[in-house]
Amino acid sequence: MPQETVVAVDPRGDERPCLLDWERLAPHRLYRMTAHLEGLDDVMVESSDCFEAMRQVRSRLEEAGFKLCCNGARTDAWASGMQRDMGEGLVCYLLPLPRQARRPQQVSIFGVALVEHVGTLAEQEDHYQRWLVSAGNY
Repeated sequence: MPQETVVAVDPRGDERPCLLDWERLAPHRLYRMTAHLEGLDDVMVESSDCFEAMRQVRSRLEEAGFKLCCNGARTDAWASGMQRDMGEGLVCYLLPLPRQARRPQQVSIFGVALVEHVGTLAEQEDHYQRWLVSAGNY
């Protein structure tokens, strides 16, 4: 089972390691992700891709006041349908505002992100919606 360790920031701003396990239950259909964070019960979710599974993990961790400091939790990150389907949601785009004519940078969802670049699920969804309608320079 693949494992990745990412930094989690608690409500006081202190950093802690968070171990994320993920596995394919049914290729291109069902994935399980489990977050192990000291002091909290393990969070286990199942979803159609790893990006969405990470979003579900983040939702549960947000309830306890934690943020994951990884690319998948950046406010400007979003996985396309093709990234979710063909790439299992293991990579996502970093979406600049305004929208650009070239393809956005693609990064691993588990890659390191600074705490000032990550946000809540609502902030991430809001950024994605604003990116969709932004005119850009093309």
